[in-house]
Amino acid sequence: MSQITKSNILNYLENYCYNPQLITDIQDIPQDVLSKISQSWLGLLSLEEVDFTKLRELWQPILHRVEVIIEDLESRLQGLAILIEDNKPPSLLYVFLNDEELYYHRGFPPLQEQEIMEGIKPFWSKLPEDLKKLYTINNGWLSLFDLSMGHKPVDKISVLSSTEWNLEPEVIRNLPLNYTKTIILFANGGSGYIGFELSEDNEMKKPRPLIFWSNKPTEPDLDIKFWTIFNTWISIDLQSKDYNQTWLEE
Repeated sequence: MSQITKSNILNYLENYCYNPQLITDIQDIPQDVLSKISQSWLGLLSLEEVDFTKLRELWQPILHRVEVIIEDLESRLQGLAILIEDNKPPSLLYVFLNDEELYYHRGFPPLQEQEIMEGIKPFWSKLPEDLKKLYTINNGWLSLFDLSMGHKPVDKISVLSSTEWNLEPEVIRNLPLNYTKTIILFANGGSGYIGFELSEDNEMKKPRPLIFWSNKPTEPDLDIKFWTIFNTWISIDLQSKDYNQTWLEE
C-alpha cells in the first residue's frame, strides 16, 4: 500500500512533472506563488485529514451543480497540497488512492480575464453562466496525468474546426452541427468529449451542449444535459478510487 506522505508523493510526481515541489504548510508557500493562487486554498492543505466544510466553501459558487462530485470527494479524497512545477501554474493537488496506489486530480488557479485566448474570446461570452462560474474556481480541474475527467484550462479548449481535430472533408460534410462554432472543453479519457455548439443556427437558438465521439464523429449526441453528463463522468472516475479513512470510520 502506498503511504500518503510528502516524500512518497514527490517521488511519484517526479515521473510526471518538471521539478515538482509539494507544499503542505502555508508557511512554506513562496511569495510569488501566494499571489497566484486562491486564498481559499490555504485552509485546505493537509495530507492527513481534509476539511470538507472548507472544500465545500471553495466550490460554493457552483455547488448546486456539482453536489454529486463533492459527495464523492468527501468519501474518496485522501489529502490536498499545492503542487509547484516548472512551466505550469501552481495547482491544488487532490490526492487519492486507486487500489492502494497514489492517484491525483489537480485544480489550477481561478481564471483571470487576460488568460482567455483570442481564439476563444468570441465564444466565451456565449457560454452558460454556471459554466463560467466553474472557471472562477479552477481554470481547469482534471486528472494530473492527462487532460481528462474534468474541464480543461482555457488555453486547452479547442474549436472543432482547428487543426487539432483534423476532420476529414467527408466527416465535415456530414456533421449535424456548425463545427466552426463548436468548442470542446472536457475529455473522458476515451473517445468522448463534451462541448458546446455556440451558434444560433441550431434549433435551440442558444448554446447547445453535446458529446462529440472521436470514433463516430458524424454521430454526436446533441442537446445533452451538460451538468448531468459532467457529474456522471467524473463520478464514475472518482467512485473507482479507494474510500478515505474518515468515510470508513463513520
